[in-house]
Amino acid sequence: MLVTSLYVFFLYFFFIFLFLFLYFSLLSYESSSFSMLFISMTSVIGVSFSTAPHHYCKSAVLCYD
Repeated sequence: MLVTSLYVFFLYFFFIFLFLFLYFSLLSYESSSFSMLFISMTSVIGVSFSTAPHHYCKSAVLCYD
């Protein structure tokens, strides 16, 4: 089943938003422990997204289910 590129666009938007949020949270010294917890939590989520067994992406646009 051919999945549209909307899923890939959502993943790119999520990672860009995540990078910006981590960058601004790391600028403040008070939220360093929270940002480390957030980094570990979102890395687990990102690994589970990228290693989903039912989803196979041949390129950045075309993903096959």
